[in-house]
Amino acid sequence: MKKFILLTSIFFTTAFFSQSLKAQTEAQRIEYCTRMIDGATFQSSYSIQFPAQNPGERPQEFKQAIGMQRANSYRFTTCNDDALPGEAYIRIFHNGREIATNLHPQTGVLLQSFDFDCSTTGTYVVFIRFRDGMAGSAVSILSHVKTL
Repeated sequence: MKKFILLTSIFFTTAFFSQSLKAQTEAQRIEYCTRMIDGATFQSSYSIQFPAQNPGERPQEFKQAIGMQRANSYRFTTCNDDALPGEAYIRIFHNGREIATNLHPQTGVLLQSFDFDCSTTGTYVVFIRFRDGMAGSAVSILSHVKTL
């Protein structure tokens, strides 16, 4: 009887939690994305999650000011949660001007990571949003590649 109760409780516990096991936790996504930085040194991570944008609404976006130093190369890596359709893209601004992005404007190709060679020490603003206003969840990693 004890074995039956034990097996039954294991079965129901597994069935109840099977959906939540499929979805990655934020820590798991950060760990997975950190493996993609290819020898660079981890500096910070940003987790983003937005619902789908309604027609006519301005897209929601994540905004973060970061300090970068001249003569250094940085890598921005983004990992999307496959459970949602949104694909995150990054735009980097300095002094009100866009200076880098992982979305190629002519082809629409979205790079998972890209390197940015900083030519001026200062505060840069990073914007992250999901393409076409789709619902999404992603992690973006900022890492230091090398001193130039």
